[in-house]
Amino acid sequence: MPPNEPDQPALAPAPERASYQPVVGGETQNSPANQNPPSTGPVNARGKNKKRTLLILVAVLVALLGCSAAAYYGYIAPNNPDSIWSNSLKNTSKGYDKLVDYANTTKDVKGIKSKGTLKMEGALAGDGSFESTSYENKGTAKGDIGFAGTRYGFEGRFITPAGAKSPDIYLKVSGIKGLDSYFKNSPYAGIGSGLESLDNKWIAIDHTLLDQYSGSAGQSSYTKDDTIQIAKAVGKVNKDYLFSTDSSKAVLKVSKKIGKETRKGRSSYHFEVGYDKENLKKYVAALRDSLNNTKLKNMFGGQGIEQALNTDEINKSIAAQKGDETADVWVDINTKLIRAVRFKDSKAPGNYLEISLEYNGGDEYPFLVTVNDTSGSYTNGTLGFTINTKQTSAKLDFSLETGKDKSKEKYTASFTIEPNLTPVDVTKPDGAKSVQELLGLLIGGM
Repeated sequence: MPPNEPDQPALAPAPERASYQPVVGGETQNSPANQNPPSTGPVNARGKNKKRTLLILVAVLVALLGCSAAAYYGYIAPNNPDSIWSNSLKNTSKGYDKLVDYANTTKDVKGIKSKGTLKMEGALAGDGSFESTSYENKGTAKGDIGFAGTRYGFEGRFITPAGAKSPDIYLKVSGIKGLDSYFKNSPYAGIGSGLESLDNKWIAIDHTLLDQYSGSAGQSSYTKDDTIQIAKAVGKVNKDYLFSTDSSKAVLKVSKKIGKETRKGRSSYHFEVGYDKENLKKYVAALRDSLNNTKLKNMFGGQGIEQALNTDEINKSIAAQKGDETADVWVDINTKLIRAVRFKDSKAPGNYLEISLEYNGGDEYPFLVTVNDTSGSYTNGTLGFTINTKQTSAKLDFSLETGKDKSKEKYTASFTIEPNLTPVDVTKPDGAKSVQELLGLLIGGM
């Protein structure tokens, strides 16, 4: 068979046939007197065919059983409720670790670019925009906002002197000439004229003021490694208690298996999830001990995490709970990740707080926090934070809708940040007034 020619199916050999020779002396050489009966060959052939057919049937059955087992353990078993829940905990924990590893391996960038927009609709209508660019120890920013028929602008420059911890900041605001009318009939009428004199003028904030504030606040510097250490400490405790099915540690427990649902276009399994009070106390203690071994405690003036977070009061609060409180949890059947957790008001189910990871695969990880309140005036707000691990960028989205019908108001904002690889040319503006001069103008108008 030529090498490029497709394989042909093997054919079963034909049954053996008795061959008859020419007549010699009135009898054939294959007559009954000279050989076994001619029927013997076909009978043996039929026996072989039966064995071959039996082997084929056995092979088919084995293949079918094997495929069925593979299907069961590869799809059906992982998609039964218990497996969905168990796998979702494991995968969500792995997802957390993956993001921490991503942050740890991401190189420190020399500069960043950011931009954002703001829009207001309703009784207070307006819009605005913002953008900034930095590289190493320099940066610029500018933006504007308009409402009530007036548009205000601002511009900033940031230059960090050699050896300084904080930058010198220069700010300029425009469009504030009309502020005098707001203070005209008040005890602070002079403030308006003082502010108007600063319209489109530069104000300087020396870096020493910021250094002094940071020192008096008792703040200590944090490095990227410190942040990663804190994130890993939290992840380790979460893995042992929040993302665990070990009954001696697991904080979460399934109270009810509600069933499969389509949520925002994704096939999901809906659970009602409660908690184990004793294991929740263990979780709080483990988290306290783990964070006490990180620099996070330095943020609280050196006191331990236990005192800073008042873990004794947390445990008293846990003990006071009935223990029958539940939350709704949706697990994505495809990714086997916890997709959303909703905490409802037992007295008003329409009121809830929901935390979700709307991950559909790929490089983007969108986290959302949603608040819905149907009591009194309707309010719905969403804060979204999306990380793109391929572009090393992040996006923040905010929306708030409140009120009913004609009185409804809506506020939206969007902000993006990404690396900047291009140096920025920033110079110190001439004639900038110091903060002391600004305070003198304001105090003099009081």
